[in-house]
Amino acid sequence: MCSLALAAAGAHSVAATSSPRPATVPLTRGGTVHDVTEHRVDLPLAATHVAFSWRGDARDVRYRVAAGPWRRAPADHALASGPRRFSGVVSVGRIASLEWRGPRRTSVRDLEVHYMNTLDGPRREVRGVSESARADGLPRVVTRAEWGADESIKRSRGGCRRRFFPLRQIFVHHTAGSNRDPHPEATMRAIYYFHTVTRGWCDVGYNFVIGPGGRIFEGRWARRFDPGETHDSEDPSGRVARGAHVAEFNSGSVGIGLMGNFSTTDVPRAMRRALVSAVAWEAARHGLDPRARRVYINPETGLRKRLPVVAGHRDAGQTSCPGGNLYARLGRIRRAAARAVAERPRTRARLSIEPGKVAVGAVATVSGELRTRRGAPVPGRTLRLYRKGGRGWRVLDEVTTSPGGRFSTSFAPRRSLRIAADFEGGDAMWGSSSGAVRLRVRPRVSLATVGGRVDADGVAHFPAGTRRVTLQGSIAPSKPRVTVRVSRLHDNGGLSMVRRARVGVGSDGSYRARVVLPAAARRSRFRARTWFRGDRRHAVARSRIVAFVVGGG
Repeated sequence: MCSLALAAAGAHSVAATSSPRPATVPLTRGGTVHDVTEHRVDLPLAATHVAFSWRGDARDVRYRVAAGPWRRAPADHALASGPRRFSGVVSVGRIASLEWRGPRRTSVRDLEVHYMNTLDGPRREVRGVSESARADGLPRVVTRAEWGADESIKRSRGGCRRRFFPLRQIFVHHTAGSNRDPHPEATMRAIYYFHTVTRGWCDVGYNFVIGPGGRIFEGRWARRFDPGETHDSEDPSGRVARGAHVAEFNSGSVGIGLMGNFSTTDVPRAMRRALVSAVAWEAARHGLDPRARRVYINPETGLRKRLPVVAGHRDAGQTSCPGGNLYARLGRIRRAAARAVAERPRTRARLSIEPGKVAVGAVATVSGELRTRRGAPVPGRTLRLYRKGGRGWRVLDEVTTSPGGRFSTSFAPRRSLRIAADFEGGDAMWGSSSGAVRLRVRPRVSLATVGGRVDADGVAHFPAGTRRVTLQGSIAPSKPRVTVRVSRLHDNGGLSMVRRARVGVGSDGSYRARVVLPAAARRSRFRARTWFRGDRRHAVARSRIVAFVVGGG
């Protein structure tokens, strides 16, 4: 049984979706037992998954369904909670009863059967993002929203506050559950509930879980990901979320669990290929050699241990995880991952916007380049550009690189945006994502005087003694208020504020301000300008300067 460490508890997908998922229906049956005779448990609901916990020195319990063969549900000491031992979560179809017994010459006391139905419960809407886009060479990641994680039961505050560290270590596990699981999404929901609610942990312990068909499932929650981002269990700076998969070794490591018990069977080819791809992806992005050994240093405790960069759980703890058959294949998995890293060039996508600030409706050009890490241009490749204005990311355009690795697109934005570029990569090279660049969009603001004689230079002249001047203008898109400022220009070139007023704007974007001027015995010169302070949609904007004169002929 592969354990999830108690000590570490808490430790760009394109379209938003909303789809029904069955709620998990859990129950527990228990009793005090001191012998190894067979015991029958009748279940009041059709259970799709079961797990066991008990006291005593037994390393496993045996169970069977419908008079079928006896199967072993192993435990691991690292899963113990005080004197209790816990098995993994086993998929059992839909059963109404089961039998269990303890192994001979060992004691099993206070055994509890934890059973759940994750297929037939009330349907609930799960809102999230679609399957995480394939990027950086990683096979598609089935997001938590897709496999139906009920985010209300996880905890991420207090002792469960998420922490992130640079990735220095990869651990491989097995879940010690059922092999050839027909419903891996349902099993993810069962594991999630068992760990988070039944066990009282913060969340799923693994960062990723690989299903029997080779699909990679998002495990422990890291953060809210934007469309275009791969659900990589990392913060925006690339530090990995601390999981709960190897006691005392969770900080700065990533845990990849494979569904099944590989003490009893070999690892299916699809799972092996997915594991190689995931290991190579992590190693390439974080500068790790999958074949190397190094001293792991826990960044929180200072604990040190020399380990393979790609280690089995048993390398860092007294456990059989990830099962003998999977553990025996780790050497070949390391070599295959190293070949994948060496054979695929690493790429770097860069992005810029010119100009970085434009008026509403003006054209901005987004351009960039795709090169290998050695600087060679990457021609003929497609990148997807995303824009974010407000809450969600949306596809802006798809572009293809030129022979020199360049790309560009032009558009007329209506509001301020962030733009990012993603290159998904593939079998020939690793993908990459640019950093997000900001495009600031300002409203168009106009200002003019009302009345007066306008000379050839556009300066309005008002008669001597004029004490009130009306200013008017517009702002598009319309905003609730603008600020009108009027200053007096002195003979020495200095300016002094005459009036600053917040002025309401009409629904059509027009505004009007009546300014009271100071009394003056001779010719006075003034300057006026309208300002918009900026908001979440638009940047600071200002009108042209309007000059006017009072007196002086």
